[in-house]
Amino acid sequence: MTSTSAAQARPSLGFHGRSFMAYALKPQAPIADWLGELDKWARNSPGFFQGRAIVLDLAAVRLSETATAHLIGELSERGIRIIGIEGLGATEKLGPNFPPLLKGGRATPVEDASHANQKSVHPEPAS
Repeated sequence: MTSTSAAQARPSLGFHGRSFMAYALKPQAPIADWLGELDKWARNSPGFFQGRAIVLDLAAVRLSETATAHLIGELSERGIRIIGIEGLGATEKLGPNFPPLLKGGRATPVEDASHANQKSVHPEPAS
């Protein structure tokens, strides 16, 4: 077998791009109050975050690495799994145990989940 035929016999690596819809959570200071508001919102939309891609946008707050880890832990306890982080300054970095830093995301309009749940629970009567 020549090296050319061996290279042709190798299976494909299977590396290709994917695009997914992700929701971005953008905490506001003070974080404890923001978490309280998140808890209230989540009570009206139980299970909303389950199985959804969630990005943590830290542009509106300045948190230390320890505080960021604590916030991610608080979100995890609420069943919110963070797949990536955006909104850090150009010189800010996080350690290897954090979700990856993301760039290039763009905002899209999203219907408020609490309103979407109300619509599905109470459909308007047909005329």
